[in-house]
Amino acid sequence: MSIFSYYGYVYCNALDNLYLIKSGKGKGKEGYFPSALGEESITNLRKLIVKHAKWNIDNIISILIDNIQLAEDGEHKCFMVGSITDADVFDEEAEKYVYQGLYKEVNSIFCICQWVLQVMEMGDRDLAETLLNQAPKIKTDLCDYWDYKTLAETTIEFQDDINKAEDAYEPASAIYEMAIAKAENMDQWNVLFETEYEPLKMTVLKNPGCPKEILLEALEGDNDNLKKVLADKLKPAGFGRFADPNTGEFIAKMQDGKLVAL
Repeated sequence: MSIFSYYGYVYCNALDNLYLIKSGKGKGKEGYFPSALGEESITNLRKLIVKHAKWNIDNIISILIDNIQLAEDGEHKCFMVGSITDADVFDEEAEKYVYQGLYKEVNSIFCICQWVLQVMEMGDRDLAETLLNQAPKIKTDLCDYWDYKTLAETTIEFQDDINKAEDAYEPASAIYEMAIAKAENMDQWNVLFETEYEPLKMTVLKNPGCPKEILLEALEGDNDNLKKVLADKLKPAGFGRFADPNTGEFIAKMQDGKLVAL
């Protein structure tokens, strides 16, 4: 017998079923585990599920719902759920059933997007779309720049799966603006500009608050499409020079018909 969860009230008995016991009822039983569900406890629960394969999957979902509510962040939630669904006794249908039971409870854009990609690999676009549509409904105060970055990129990947990535560029760019609004420092701006998707890079450059360092990085690069965005954004300053519209500092010039850094 073992007890697992943040509250210490999940009890797994020898009858091959997982039961939820109210807080405190498990006290005194062998294996009582009152602390947070850490890696060791998740591993033990995973082993128990593998050993007793005739489980009630709805009870497993109930256990996970209680635990993900207090997980530290989206990555921790993904680790927690993935540690269970990766068990060999879970087939694809069981794994998808778990996602269906959790997606409205997880409150993590990052986590939902990871599930979207996994479900797409399974070939279930209908479920992937259902999961993806839930992500924007999560309250913005629960999200950070990385969540919205992940959602924008996943939106493009979802459409790219059927060779229609261009259809996603406009909504993904709007989502990326939300990621930009959450950026708190230069490192996060850099991460946003490092995306593999050119339309999202353009969204960063077009933003009024885009730091000079990123403008210069685009100027010094060899992507002509990004430089066209800058040609429209930078302020002409005479003699073929262009200035940062926020500071008035000269940062670029025209050379051989192309915009280059000064």
